[in-house]
Amino acid sequence: MTIIFDGTLGITSPGGDTSNTSHSTPIVRSPSSLTLQTNGSTTAVTIDTSQNVGIGTSNPTTATRLDVVSDSTSSQYINVIRAKTTSTGDVHPFLLLEGNRGGAANAVRIGMDANNSLGDAYMLFQIKNSGGIFVNRMVMYPNGQITMPTQPAFAAWGNGGNNGSGSAGYVTAFTEKFDVGNNFNAGVFTAPIAGIYEFAYSINNGGGGNTPRSRIRVNGADYFGIIGGAGPLQLRGQINDTNLWAVFLIQMSANDTAQIYTETTHSTESAYLYFQGRLVS
Repeated sequence: MTIIFDGTLGITSPGGDTSNTSHSTPIVRSPSSLTLQTNGSTTAVTIDTSQNVGIGTSNPTTATRLDVVSDSTSSQYINVIRAKTTSTGDVHPFLLLEGNRGGAANAVRIGMDANNSLGDAYMLFQIKNSGGIFVNRMVMYPNGQITMPTQPAFAAWGNGGNNGSGSAGYVTAFTEKFDVGNNFNAGVFTAPIAGIYEFAYSINNGGGGNTPRSRIRVNGADYFGIIGGAGPLQLRGQINDTNLWAVFLIQMSANDTAQIYTETTHSTESAYLYFQGRLVS
């Protein structure tokens, strides 16, 4: 079907009333695809029989609901989609993506905030949480810096006095400085998702007794295993008053746990104890 418009075109609503269409929505029907052309015969918009919409093309991609094509050669940078607000208030344009997987409404949106203390626009990546609220998961600032406010991370230190019986065991006495995601408790970090995690710790083994040893354990087992028959990879210091430092990258599955394990005949001084970790990828 082709409608050629060279003047005034009246659209009749169902019922045939051309003077008052308030009782119904005007309808344009086509037995095949529907195309709008401008500038004579230049295709502007096409709607195919599967309801895929193409802008600037007469053949929208079948797997794409909205297919925008531009053949402009005036610049290598082309604004394909523009979302703009004209208000000078606290208004932010967003691209909203929604789904209904498993019967639960899911939504992600990407947008900008132009009303901020930096005096410039920055980009927001948000996901709707279980309470139906959109939360910033990643923020990109005008200077190129990126923050991920909900990325799992923690830092804690010994809460004073001695920690441990002076033989072998896990370090459990901590005071938290911060714990993003609440994944750290009583010396145990539980991975919320699978990924590569970075851990760092410092520990002081008090003087006396056997040589102090310290290492990371995952799910209750030495992560780095046996090295050349000499035992697991670990930090090992002198007998008297030794400070041990370590940084590890560990691949973890969701719900894996990581802890500091020490061996010494003297107690571990928690006043010199520090433990931190974060998801890096």
